[in-house]
Amino acid sequence: MCMFLDSPIEYCPVANRYVLIDQTQDACAKDMDCPSVNCPLARFFAPPMRSVERRSQRQRNERQKTE
Repeated sequence: MCMFLDSPIEYCPVANRYVLIDQTQDACAKDMDCPSVNCPLARFFAPPMRSVERRSQRQRNERQKTE
């Protein structure tokens, strides 16, 4: 089976692997357990969308409370 990846990727010399760059830098660092260093790929990442992330987190918290 052949798998196609639509998301942009770039090789990260800190994580020593390819990473998806259609996410925020914070999300990538969390996924890769990246130490707090100057990210060599910082210019490629999607800009942070704090209001959307906060709203999503709030919605998840509300759902967990009702369960």
